[in-house]
Amino acid sequence: MATKNPDYMTAKETAEAWGVTRRYVNLCIEDGRIPGVMKIGNMWMIPKNTKKPVGKREGKTPKNPLSSDLAGIIEATMKPWPDDKTPTRYWTP
Repeated sequence: MATKNPDYMTAKETAEAWGVTRRYVNLCIEDGRIPGVMKIGNMWMIPKNTKKPVGKREGKTPKNPLSSDLAGIIEATMKPWPDDKTPTRYWTP
């Protein structure tokens, strides 16, 4: 179904333009993340110049990043084995 107002798109047209599902567009409308929407009957109309809102999880840092101790251990295990056969506490010539 084509939109009669050239300044607005339906939720389906918006979903196709943004490359997302219609459900995602409806969730964004319900959350108030799309400005300027209006409801005509049972159909949401979204302004054509509206940009896709940023997802809720995008740009967030992890809640429990690796601690510096654990990161150091991982870095130490990734080092190559020494080629010069220097004695260590685990290996002697």
